[in-house]
Amino acid sequence: MKKQIQIGIGVAVLLLIIIGLALYKPYYDKKYQFSGLGEIYEARRGNWEAQQQRRMFFEPGKQPPLEETAHLPSYEFRFATNLADRSFMAMELTFRFKNSSGITEIRRKSDRIRHALTIALSPYTRADLENNEGRVLAVTDTILNRYIESEIQHLYLTDYRLSGGGGMD
Repeated sequence: MKKQIQIGIGVAVLLLIIIGLALYKPYYDKKYQFSGLGEIYEARRGNWEAQQQRRMFFEPGKQPPLEETAHLPSYEFRFATNLADRSFMAMELTFRFKNSSGITEIRRKSDRIRHALTIALSPYTRADLENNEGRVLAVTDTILNRYIESEIQHLYLTDYRLSGGGGMD
């Protein structure tokens, strides 16, 4: 008899968990449903509208939804440099390519890209770049367009993070 009561309680608890998850799923799906890079950017960083025109800065046309590029090969490009006021800036870009030849090209040229970004961004101070991601994106856009030729029309930016610190104010 005692074992039957324990089994009954276990089944009831399991049923409550299943019902709770079934009721929570629509709320979770609505809250965390992303249709593309813009929504992820907005969720992580806020104020996406200011960067909308640079959303896919080397894709002629519209950025496809993230789900459509999820299966494509990706490459994470990391970069850090010292700025003019002795502070530093770090950037991480994640790209997806329609085929792996774009990844090969960006890997082969990554040292040149980092060097060009260092030369282009090091004259700025932290105050110049803080809350002005558009300037960093514009410089990055120009340099990437200069060094990556073959896969520009098939390159998608799926993540962008900018950070920094230090400095002698």
